[in-house]
Amino acid sequence: TGRRATEADLGALVKLDYSYATDRLLHFTREGEPPQHTFRFQWRTQSAPRRSLYRYDIEHLRGGLERAPLFDVAEVEDQVVGLVIVLIHGSGNAGEVTDLAVHLPFRRRGIGAALMARALEFARRQNLRAVWVEPPNDNGEAIEFYLRLGFRLAGFNDRMYSNRDDELQQVTLFLTKELT
Repeated sequence: TGRRATEADLGALVKLDYSYATDRLLHFTREGEPPQHTFRFQWRTQSAPRRSLYRYDIEHLRGGLERAPLFDVAEVEDQVVGLVIVLIHGSGNAGEVTDLAVHLPFRRRGIGAALMARALEFARRQNLRAVWVEPPNDNGEAIEFYLRLGFRLAGFNDRMYSNRDDELQQVTLFLTKELT
C-alpha cells in the first residue's frame, strides 16, 4: 500500500538498503568535433561488477517533506519499504521524480511500479504535461524500468556531479514521459 510520508517515517527510510548492482551500464561515446558531435549510448556489461551504494539522510528527506508536493511511501505489512518524491519546477507544467527507491529485499514485487503509478497519477491531477527522471548510466535496472513505463531518452549531462564524470563514464540521463 502507499500513503503520504510523515516525519515518523524518516528514521525507517534512512535505514533501508537502496544499493544496486552496476554490472550493466549504458556506455556513452562522443565522436567528432564541436559543433558536429555524434553521441551514442550502447549497453555494456562491466568486467568488474560492483554495488553502488546510496543512503538518504534525515535532512534530505525532511526537505522533501517540506517542499515536495508529493512524497509518498510504500508499506508492506506495516513496514516502510520505499519512497517516491515529485517536485514541480519552473512554470509548473512538468514534474521531476527526484527520488524513487525500494528497499533491496522488496524489489521485483511491483512496489516501484506502484510508487511510480502514484507519481504519474499525481502529475496528471496537477495537469502536468510531462515528468522526468535522472538515473545514472550505471543503473541498468532503473533505466530499463523507466523505459518499460514509456519514458524516453531526452538528454544527458556528462558533468552533472564533477568535471571528471565524462572521463569516469558517469553520465546522468534525462528520461521523460509525456502525459498528454
